Amino acid sequence: MSQTMETPLAADLLVTATTIAAYLKWDERRVRHIAEMVGKGKSSIPIWSEPGVGICAMRSQLDAYFATRSQTIASSVTDR
Repeated sequence: MSQTMETPLAADLLVTATTIAAYLKWDERRVRHIAEMVGKGKSSIPIWSEPGVGICAMRSQLDAYFATRSQTIASSVTDR
């Protein structure tokens, strides 16, 4: 039986700037720039460069990050 089943990790993992950009509806250049900024400690967006693999991210981490950011922004707007 050679049927390949995708694991939860494999389903969550985004590999390549192209795949991440498509998921976020961004352009590849922005994804590459964010990965570079994360590597320099200048961004906390969960996109990283994995040696030997390339630029990676996890759908669940991206979703959580942006959900938290939108809640933070909404809170700061209502506190004014």
